Amino acid sequence: MFNFNKEATFRHWEMYNVPDMTFTNYNPHSKVTKKNNPLLLQTDDDDTYIMFITGQYETYYEIGHLGKITRVNFADKLSVFTTYLSWAALPENERATQAEIINKRPEFVKAEMQVAVSPVDNKTPVLIDLFNHNNVLAKAMNGTELLIFTVRDVERLMFIAQTWKAKQLTLKNPYKS
Repeated sequence: MFNFNKEATFRHWEMYNVPDMTFTNYNPHSKVTKKNNPLLLQTDDDDTYIMFITGQYETYYEIGHLGKITRVNFADKLSVFTTYLSWAALPENERATQAEIINKRPEFVKAEMQVAVSPVDNKTPVLIDLFNHNNVLAKAMNGTELLIFTVRDVERLMFIAQTWKAKQLTLKNPYKS
């Protein structure tokens, strides 16, 4: 079906809201947390890639610095998530010693993500997205808030990605009836 808006703007992708999935923002200065960033999934019209996006009010940011996840680079792009899940499953004393090593790995540095314990309760293992925190535009829009993912959040992201990779993810296209 021809869509004038998409053709006129050379936009050959769609954004889909993933229901019931929001992420926590944490402001390290005020110590305030708020769970209000929805997950959006971007895919091209040919379904050759997905991107995890978050944001609201017309201000959107990719999660981490993962970029386009394809069926070819799938394992490499999501290695940050799989490493985090393995790290989170370790006993608490082992997590502490492994965190510094993991955070120096090239894939974590490139994605601008870190494993850590939650700054809220100093116990829960979390994955912190520094990409938007370090991004000048994001900082201007949102201040110094960090995006924090729990084990459940990352497991759901992995499930969505694996379902997409298996070509079993069905998203409602707003332009098709």
